[in-house]
Amino acid sequence: MPRSALRLAVLAFAPALFAQAPPAVPAPEFVDPFPLQDDPALQALVAEALARHPRLALAAAEQRAAEHRVPMAGALAEPLVALETEGSGEPGWIGEDMDAAISLRVMQELPWPGKRRLREAAAKAEAAAYASPVERERRALERAVRRAYTDLLLARANLVLLAEQQGTIADLEALTRSRYAVGLAEQPDVLRAQAEAARLEQMRAHERGNERMALAALNALLDREATAPVETAATLNDVARREWALPTEAEVAAWAVAASPWVAQARAEEQVAAARHDVARSERKPDLELGGRWAYRGSLPDMWALEVGVRPTLWRGRKQQRMAAEAEAMRHVAQAQTRAVALAVRARAQRALAEYVAAVEEARAFEKGVLIADRLAVESTLASYRAGRVPFVSVLEAHTTDFEDRWEYLELLAHVLWHSADLAEAGLEE
Repeated sequence: MPRSALRLAVLAFAPALFAQAPPAVPAPEFVDPFPLQDDPALQALVAEALARHPRLALAAAEQRAAEHRVPMAGALAEPLVALETEGSGEPGWIGEDMDAAISLRVMQELPWPGKRRLREAAAKAEAAAYASPVERERRALERAVRRAYTDLLLARANLVLLAEQQGTIADLEALTRSRYAVGLAEQPDVLRAQAEAARLEQMRAHERGNERMALAALNALLDREATAPVETAATLNDVARREWALPTEAEVAAWAVAASPWVAQARAEEQVAAARHDVARSERKPDLELGGRWAYRGSLPDMWALEVGVRPTLWRGRKQQRMAAEAEAMRHVAQAQTRAVALAVRARAQRALAEYVAAVEEARAFEKGVLIADRLAVESTLASYRAGRVPFVSVLEAHTTDFEDRWEYLELLAHVLWHSADLAEAGLEE
């Protein structure tokens, strides 16, 4: 075999070298604003969802499948092995006819040195891009569990509040009955208290339905039966006693872009486009074919032949150069897409921050203003009613207003949790 052909064959069969991707930029430090992030019950639910939900398993399986495609991209094509017979057409057997032989021919296509390495590097970049969907599904599951957990906390807090209000109304009904017995109250006052008690029972039935729906939604994320029990270690009132972190717009925007799986995937696609561009440029080089043939001629000496072929790129202007131009254009598309995704994620994060800050400020104002005023109104009205200065309807209205505002306050606390969960995962949406 000529030395030049041997050198080409060795280069073609050499192990592929992977190009190392640039190190990822670490996300800036960011304090998770979710007030119940350290709730052990919630942490256990999140861990269970990550371990059992098929959506995450699907993304991980797709990533493993992509990793298996990496060595295939750099593999050689299958060789051609052919068994042939030949002769002159004249009577005679192998060993008698000089032109008669049985031959074994082997041909192997050899891409130009460097092509296999570039193809494998492109496949490796494609496999790396599958890491972002896995992270996206993981964080989406965590947000979904947090929101479902909040729904369950809200339903259970409302049921506790309803039980407390039912006790209050029962006390007021007893007070009114005692005053009615001695002529200090009217019968309609007793009937109003009974009507309010019936209304609360209807609300309780509705809220039990909300609890069942929240429980079913949470169990679906955990791959459990819809009615499986879920223990909650915290309550919504615990949220009010926590310190609510309020990050700045700059902190949220920087963190969301750096930690966003969508941005990471766009950057990975940019690396894929660059690798494919390198592959397209390498296609301008011709491929080689290396082969050999052994011919058996019976009593006559065997024959050997070595073949070296080249596939010239004769139509480079219409094929290989167009491939390189297309790959270059797609590389620019990927770069623009990365910038567009980063802008969308930044805007989404700033909107999520605005909603979270508004929810926090509204809850704080409600707690320090409305709830205090309601409590004072209840105490003052009840004292005046005992003294005979106001009718029973005033007492009932004060208690009802206090109950409705406390109900609304629980909703505001749930909004704080919902929006903080969205803010912690602001980079999940484009």
